[in-house]
Amino acid sequence: MSAVRAGAQPTVARDWHAAAQRNLFNRMLGMLFHCLQHQVLYDERRAFAPLLEAAPA
Repeated sequence: MSAVRAGAQPTVARDWHAAAQRNLFNRMLGMLFHCLQHQVLYDERRAFAPLLEAAPA
């Protein structure tokens, strides 16, 4: 018997989406905690800055 049952793809997709939402919420909660602990204002541009800037050509 296969470890993956037939029709498991939708469940896997839902699990992945739920995990992504949990990770995003945990990141935001961590940022809020940091701001409260260090008494700094939340800056969305700093919190969600692009990972890499495009290098000039």
